[in-house]
Amino acid sequence: MPGASVIEIKAKMLEKNIHFLKKLIGEDVIFSSVVKGNAYGHGIEVVVPVIRKCGIDHFSVFSSEEARRVYRVINGDASIMIMGYIAETDLKWVIDHNIEFFVSDMERVKKALALWVETGQKANIHIEVETGMNRTGFRPKDLNEL
Repeated sequence: MPGASVIEIKAKMLEKNIHFLKKLIGEDVIFSSVVKGNAYGHGIEVVVPVIRKCGIDHFSVFSSEEARRVYRVINGDASIMIMGYIAETDLKWVIDHNIEFFVSDMERVKKALALWVETGQKANIHIEVETGMNRTGFRPKDLNEL
């Protein structure tokens, strides 16, 4: 039976790739490093400091749990965006810590608005629009409801 696969990432090569991409895209573009899935299995606590050292100040994660981990690593000194799941019990923490997140239905919009009314803290919301894959997001015909 074959052993488990292993991938080794050299920090210097990761830094070199990031600097190459930053030069390619220019200064006026937000470079978000996607570190979902525990930085694709390499460890948020290991990978994020290397990326942060390269001047990246925006990180994208899947869940509120991963957002908390990135937040601890960067001491709140960068932007974080949750692209997927937010536990209902975490929504207030997400908003209080200025974490960006997607909304794909009116129920989540209403909950974010209710927290805004309750706390006065605005939420950094990205509206997810269904574009034809029929997976998640607002259908274009429903956008007026927003």
